[in-house]
Amino acid sequence: MTLEELKKYSDLKAEIRALEIHKRTLYRPIHSPVSDGGSYSTTPGDPTAAAVDKIMKVEQMIDQKLNETTDRVVEINQWMKTINDPQVEAIITLHFLSDLSWNQTAKMIYPTMTGDACRKIVKRYFISNASKN
Repeated sequence: MTLEELKKYSDLKAEIRALEIHKRTLYRPIHSPVSDGGSYSTTPGDPTAAAVDKIMKVEQMIDQKLNETTDRVVEINQWMKTINDPQVEAIITLHFLSDLSWNQTAKMIYPTMTGDACRKIVKRYFISNASKN
């Protein structure tokens, strides 16, 4: 596991959150088409069916990404069993898996710790392990 892979996992979760927001916007009230003289079509489209199709497509994308996150969580948890530093393990769990900011993570570890210090601990861990491999 690399720091980049952990960041990709966080990015994937952010994509899911963005898709959820987008899906909620698709539930806006849908009105029947009203002729305003500008349309020459004799068969108006069904805005409800079109909205449902869009919502279903977004739901499929969310499901696919959720399955991917589940697979990645399993990988991350397996990898975390190899970490011999409880502080690093706690920081990774809080920041990457629990979605806390660096500052929130730091306050959970030690009330006087800063987010920058927390981030540096993780960065140093990956640098020291990269040199061992």
